[in-house]
Amino acid sequence: MINLEDFRAGLQGLPCSCADELPDCCFRCSYLVYQEASCLLPYYFCGYNLPDRINQDRPACL
Repeated sequence: MINLEDFRAGLQGLPCSCADELPDCCFRCSYLVYQEASCLLPYYFCGYNLPDRINQDRPACL
């Protein structure tokens, strides 16, 4: 089970195999980041709190 507050804060990623745990608004959000790592499973994370985020728009979930 994902902790949505930690996910939105960028503290927790979510494996792609568990993507059904994300709210629908995440899949329409420009901050949802898909990351592939060579030794890990692909995962999603929220990029809103990254210092180099793509824009200053507030996500719908906040």
